[in-house]
Amino acid sequence: VLELPPAQYGTRVRRWIRDVYELDGELRRPEHGRDFAPRKVSSNPAGDYYLSLLLALQIVLRSNSRHKVKYARHLKALCAGTQPEVQPHPEVARALTGLARTLALVSCQIACEQHHLEVYRRRNRDSAAGWWPYRAQLLGYTLEELRRRAAQRGIDLRRKSARALLLLLDEAELVRAAAIDLFMALGYDAAHALALGEAVRAAFEAGGWSVCDDRAGGNIFSAAVPERWIHEVCTLEAGELLTPFLLPVPATPARPRAEPAREAV
Repeated sequence: VLELPPAQYGTRVRRWIRDVYELDGELRRPEHGRDFAPRKVSSNPAGDYYLSLLLALQIVLRSNSRHKVKYARHLKALCAGTQPEVQPHPEVARALTGLARTLALVSCQIACEQHHLEVYRRRNRDSAAGWWPYRAQLLGYTLEELRRRAAQRGIDLRRKSARALLLLLDEAELVRAAAIDLFMALGYDAAHALALGEAVRAAFEAGGWSVCDDRAGGNIFSAAVPERWIHEVCTLEAGELLTPFLLPVPATPARPRAEPAREAV
C-alpha cells in the first residue's frame, strides 16, 4: 500500500526490523514475538513478517511514500482503539519453556489440534468444511508444499502424513503448529497466536529437545514432562502452565434485580 519499489523489498524489510524506534514509550529495536514475527509465504523467498500496529505506524512515518499521512492516521487510530497497555505476566518466560517441553509430545500436539478444530466448528455452525485450507493458510504451508520439499530432499513420500513429513523436515514446526492451535483454542486472534507460536518454537529450539511420540510409552523424555502440564494441555484446564496466557475476561455489569412477580415467572 505504500507503493515502494518492489526491487528494494528485501533490503527495506531487513532494515525495518533492525532499526531503532520509539515503541511503548522507550527507544529500542523491535523484539521478536513482541513487535514482529516471521510469516511463512512460499511465494516470497525474501521473507515476510507479521508486524504489530505500533511498529507498522513507525515504519510508515519513516517511509518516503506519498500515502504515508493517510496510513499513519489509520494506524494511529487502530493503536488508540485496540492496544490497551498490558503488563506482561512475570511467569510468562517460564511458562513458554514449559509449554515448549509439553508440546514436544505428539499426544499434546494432537489434543491442541482437536481443541482448535472444536472452536472452528462452533464458529461455523458445527461444520468442519474448509478446516484444512483454513489451517494451511494460518500455518503458512500446505500438505502439497511439504511433499514437494520432502521430494527435493529425496524423502520417500509413500503413506506419510503432514505430521510424519514435518518430523523429518522440521520437527520444531510441529511444536509451533501445536502452540498456534492451543492459543487459537484459548481465544487469541490469529496474529497473537502466530507470534506466541514463534516464541514457543524458539524456546523449544533453545532447549535442545526433540519431538517425542509418547503414545507408545516408555520414553524418558515424555516421563520428564509433569503429568499436570499434559493434563492442562489436553483438557484446557488452566493451571501453572496455561494461567499466564489466559486472556483477561471483561467485567460484566451486575444485572438489576427483577421485580418479585417477574422473578417468580
